[in-house]
Amino acid sequence: MTKHFLPLDLLHQEFPATKNAVYMDVANQGLISKTTRASMDEHLDNRLNGLNDEQGMMELVERTRSRFAEFIGADNDEVAVIKNASEGINIIGNAISWMPGDNVVLCRQLEHANNILPWLQLRDRYRIELRIVEADGGAIPCDAVVKAIDARTRVVTVSTVTMIPGFKTVMEPIAEACKHVGAFLLADASQSVGILHTDVTRLGVDGLVASTYKGLMGLYGLGFLYCRQEWADRLSPAYLARFSVDMGNAPESAPIFDTVKLRAGAPRFEIGHYNFPGVIAAYASMGQLLEIGTP
Repeated sequence: MTKHFLPLDLLHQEFPATKNAVYMDVANQGLISKTTRASMDEHLDNRLNGLNDEQGMMELVERTRSRFAEFIGADNDEVAVIKNASEGINIIGNAISWMPGDNVVLCRQLEHANNILPWLQLRDRYRIELRIVEADGGAIPCDAVVKAIDARTRVVTVSTVTMIPGFKTVMEPIAEACKHVGAFLLADASQSVGILHTDVTRLGVDGLVASTYKGLMGLYGLGFLYCRQEWADRLSPAYLARFSVDMGNAPESAPIFDTVKLRAGAPRFEIGHYNFPGVIAAYASMGQLLEIGTP
């Protein structure tokens, strides 16, 4: 029997939209809870009054990174805090060292446009091949994806659960085929994280992206990128900013000289400052989800 962190009637009170209806639109936008809404009050009050607790907010960024890592069974250094899933897909696509004739495997009929457009751009820029697998009865066919993979495959990209019609993708055989040829398996998990229990080791993915406003019940403008450590450390970000590089204990405003050292792992992909309200909301909502338990 599932154990809830609150009795069911109190849990319903956390989500007023469920008072008179069954909410079915999580694939488009999840609900936020009263707890999540209240979690942002202090930050907004500080902004209203000209108070800046940047150190506290940066510490919360790290706690939120850790909470998402726990959520998917990853290490903290394998998680980047980003804007959304679309940014994460572009980050990985542009960090690969492409050669003409390399290929990307995907099922175009069942992917969101934001998991198609980056690959079209890279195809035209680097003269790579897009290997299109046809959908099978509304599902991404695992066997056909595996068959399309060869020695020139650099990336295989699939949704863990498709946007339409919402079928779950069988990931493990695809992961094994990618491992065999050294291809990067990238999963768009926006429709599954927070809804289905997610373990990146069991899925066998090298990268996973998710926005927080669906199953994670957070806000727009925040997401996470998981990138397996051994991959992250050998990928080169297309863009750099202050939080992409390791400057030890130097302040954020410290000058940059001729050489820089990239941060270890996935945080090297972080660009610019963080969406603090989005971080606050995600920390609160994931806290509730972890107490309820995705299993």
